[in-house]
Amino acid sequence: MRRVEPAWAFEMYERKVEKAMNLKKKGAGTEVVFQEDLFAALNVFGFSHS
Repeated sequence: MRRVEPAWAFEMYERKVEKAMNLKKKGAGTEVVFQEDLFAALNVFGFSHS
């Protein structure tokens, strides 16, 4: 099994966030939210993240 280095994972996700922010600047309806906030919002509507 291949081990994922933390630095690689951070860079991978950082690039995705950067891309999302650039799309937002261009007028796209993109939002970046914390996982905990997403789960809390879903729970309001009766969804569970089990």
